[in-house]
Amino acid sequence: MKKVLSLILTLVLTLSLGLALAACGKKDTRETLTVGMECNYAPFNWTETKKSKTNYPIDGTKKYAEGYDVQMSKKIADKLDRKLVIKQLDWDALIPSIQNGIIDLIIAGMSPLEERKLDIDFTGPYYTSEHVMLVKKTSTYATATDISTFSGAKIAGQIGTTYVDIAHAVDGAINDNSWDKPTVPELVTLIQNGIIDGTVVELPVAQGLVAADSSLAMVRFEAGKGFKYINETDENNNVTKREINDMDRIVSIGIKKNRTELLDQIDSYLNTLTEEVRTQMMADAVTANAANE
Repeated sequence: MKKVLSLILTLVLTLSLGLALAACGKKDTRETLTVGMECNYAPFNWTETKKSKTNYPIDGTKKYAEGYDVQMSKKIADKLDRKLVIKQLDWDALIPSIQNGIIDLIIAGMSPLEERKLDIDFTGPYYTSEHVMLVKKTSTYATATDISTFSGAKIAGQIGTTYVDIAHAVDGAINDNSWDKPTVPELVTLIQNGIIDGTVVELPVAQGLVAADSSLAMVRFEAGKGFKYINETDENNNVTKREINDMDRIVSIGIKKNRTELLDQIDSYLNTLTEEVRTQMMADAVTANAANE
C-alpha cells in the first residue's frame, strides 16, 4: 500500500513539475508590435537601468524604457493583442526605420509636419502640448512673460524637430546652427554653461527637467504673448516663416504609408482615451521621471 501511495505521489509531483516548467517556458507567439523612440526625451521617453513595475525592456539591451510614450505603447499593444517590442533609435533614424520596416510605429513625441507626411502617415493626436522656453534660473529671461523679451537672446533647438524651427523664428533672437543639438540634454548643457540663453521645448518636458534640476527655469508666456512663428523648409531648402497653428502643438504616432488597417485600429483606440486620461498619464510620467533622477 505504501509503495502504491509513494508511486502516486511521485507521479503527481512529476506531473506538477512538468506543467510548471511548461508554463514558465511558454513562448509568446503573438504578432509583434515594434515601436521606435529615442529613450532620451523625458517625460515622453527615457532610459532606466533597473526593472520596475511600469518600465519596459529595450530590445537588444539590458536597459528599460519608461515614460508617457512607453505607457501609450503598452496600452496600444494590449488593445491589439500584440507583443510589444521597443527599439531605441536616434531621432534621425526613426522615419527611415518605419520606411524600411524595422519598426511598426514611431511613438516619440513627433509632430505630424507636412514634410514628414510626404514620407510616412500619422494617426490623430495622442498628446497636445504647449511650447515653452527653458532657461537658466538665474537668467534675466527667467521672469519673462512676453516672447519679445527674447529679442537679442541666443536661442537653439533640437535638430530635426519642430522646436528648432520655432527657436529660429523668434523675432530678434540670435541663432547659430552650431548651437542646435540632436538631443535636449545636450541643449541643457549649453544653457548651464551660458553658451545659449534658452531652448524651446514642450511643457511636460520642461516640467520634468525643472523638477530634476533646480538650476533651470521654465518660461510660460501670457496669453497671446507666446511663440508666434515657425520656420518651414521646402524641398528646395527655401525657408519661409509662417504663423504657428494648432497642428504644431500636437504629437502623433508615425506609421508606414498604406498600413491603413493598423492606422484605423490605433485611431479608434486613441478616440476612446479622454483628455483627462492623457493628462494623468503625462502627470504620472513627469512624477516618475523626477523620482528617477
